[in-house]
Amino acid sequence: RRYEAIPESFGLRPRWVMLSTLASLGLAGELKDTLPPAGRTSGGVSGTEGEQGGRVGVLVAKYSPPWFTTAILQAGTLRLFRTVGLSAGEDGSLSPAAALAAIYPSMAYFQDNFQGTITRGYLCGLGESSGSIAAALEGELHLQTSPLVLNTNGLLPGIDPLRTEQYLAALLGLAQEQQIG
Repeated sequence: RRYEAIPESFGLRPRWVMLSTLASLGLAGELKDTLPPAGRTSGGVSGTEGEQGGRVGVLVAKYSPPWFTTAILQAGTLRLFRTVGLSAGEDGSLSPAAALAAIYPSMAYFQDNFQGTITRGYLCGLGESSGSIAAALEGELHLQTSPLVLNTNGLLPGIDPLRTEQYLAALLGLAQEQQIG
C-alpha cells in the first residue's frame, strides 16, 4: 500500500506497482528458465546429478542507492528477497566488503534452507564498483558473475551508461517477461 500511496499523492491511480528488483528478474530469465524444478530429473539424468541441477540457485544483486537488494532464484522460483541500506563511499562507489557483507547472509540462508548452491550471479546498478565487486564475489564466494543488463549503450542518450542499467533494468525485465509470455 505504501508504494501505491506515492503515485496517488500526485493524483495518479496506479493499477500495478512492483519493486524494481522484482521487475528486473526477467533479465535473468534465460538462466532461471533452464533450471529444472528441485528434485526432478531432466534429460534422462537420474539420481544425485539430476537432483543437484534443481538445487542450483541464481543470485541477482541490484543497487539503487541507498538500497542493496539480493534476490535468489531456484528452478524458476523466487526463494529469497532481501533489501538492506548501504551507503556509497565519498567517491559514489560501493565497497566490495559492504556488498559481500550484504550478500553473504542471503547465500547462507539459501544454502541452509533450500540445500542449494549458487554458482552464478547477476549484478545491476553498481556503476564503477561492478568490476571490483564481481572480482570479490568470484574470489570469496566462487560466483561467476555478469551484468544483469548486458548492453546499455545508447538506451538513454546523455545519461551515463553505468547509470542507465540502474534506471532501466526494471522496464527491460518487464519487457522481457512480456515477450516470453
